[in-house]
Amino acid sequence: MSFLPDNRAKIEELEKKIAALEKTNAVLMKRIENSVDTLGSSYSTLEKNIHLQNEVQRRTEELEKETQRVKKFAVKARKANEAKSEFLANMSHEIRTPMNAILGYIELLKEKDFDEESCEFLEIIQSSGNLLLNIINDILDYSKVDAGKLAITPVNFSPKKEFELLSQYFQIDCQKKDLRFDVSIDKNLPEQLHGDIFRIKQVALNLLSNAVKFTPAKKGIEFNIEYRHQELIFTVRDEGKGIPKEHLSTIFDAFSQGESSTTRTYGGTGLGLTISKRLVDLMGGTLNLKSKEGEGTVFVFNIPVSLLHYGQTKGQDLELSQRGEKTILLVEDNAINQKLMSRVLKKIGFSFVVASNGEEAILKFKEGGIDLILMDENMPIMSGIEATKSIRKLDKEIPIIALTANAMKGDRERFLAAGMNEHLTKPVNFKKLEQTVVSLLISE
Repeated sequence: MSFLPDNRAKIEELEKKIAALEKTNAVLMKRIENSVDTLGSSYSTLEKNIHLQNEVQRRTEELEKETQRVKKFAVKARKANEAKSEFLANMSHEIRTPMNAILGYIELLKEKDFDEESCEFLEIIQSSGNLLLNIINDILDYSKVDAGKLAITPVNFSPKKEFELLSQYFQIDCQKKDLRFDVSIDKNLPEQLHGDIFRIKQVALNLLSNAVKFTPAKKGIEFNIEYRHQELIFTVRDEGKGIPKEHLSTIFDAFSQGESSTTRTYGGTGLGLTISKRLVDLMGGTLNLKSKEGEGTVFVFNIPVSLLHYGQTKGQDLELSQRGEKTILLVEDNAINQKLMSRVLKKIGFSFVVASNGEEAILKFKEGGIDLILMDENMPIMSGIEATKSIRKLDKEIPIIALTANAMKGDRERFLAAGMNEHLTKPVNFKKLEQTVVSLLISE
């Protein structure tokens, strides 16, 4: 049987081919399994990516909604802030207008001859009025500082004269309360310095007022002023109640007075130290304190100032000869304040005419003979700013002083932009009014 070997060879060859095919099939099956696994993984990743994309879209939509809510809130907050500013401005004007008459007439009455008891009553009324005015000023100043709108206005000043007057003022207060008041003013103070003396004195006034307020009778207060390296250095030391250690870190915060009973016992707004700290910062200085409960408090503040040399300043203290030859146009709609200002102008020696609104002021100005205008703002028929713009079309040089109860942030700039030369607020400081009028008439 010779065919058997040939068949066996073929069978073996077929078996080899079958084994090779099985091996190849196994490889293919493995690849298919791997591809299926990869496809499954890719599908899972795709699912995750789709989920992630949906999540991103969802969060984006939520963020857009939140952004819209924030924008709406910001609009409401801005409107609320504008409403607050408008309310403060209106309240300032409404309070300052009658306060101008109250404090003004008290100042005039004090020049009359009264018995001792009547003089005492006048002092009490004036002191209470000034206290109320200080509270109003604190609230308005805090509003300006909080909004970042409070401006520092450096001027030339005589430090010796300014600080001696300030010390004399508190000497009287200390005598009334039976306090010892020791003042030391550096003999090396320059004759003239350049800085915001109004704000410097405001800080000193706040600190000295607190010292008088919190120091009991028979105790003492020290007020020292030095000048070193173009800096004024003020120290206010008292033997008062001191500040508890736990309140030292918040003493400069708004509306903070150490403890809740302080307001009830001593009064005040709790804004004085906050305003003082921010004013000192605005002037480039530092304000520090040391205090121990029961042993008193020490405040030290430094203010950078510029040194002036003789010949750098133009004298503004010259007396105006023949004041009666100068005529002032008083523009004021309030009848009580008209009478008050008429008495004041007569007292400081000027002739005057009165207008009750802006429209009447223009007519009287056109009649001629006016040397200076005292212009109120909030008036019927035509406001002070409108009247000023009309007058400036007729005369670019006539001095115009805004004399108003508008004392909010931006008011001064608004009046100056309208063409006025100066801005004085009610209640009127008669001495400052006289100095400003004389200064503007001299410089004509």
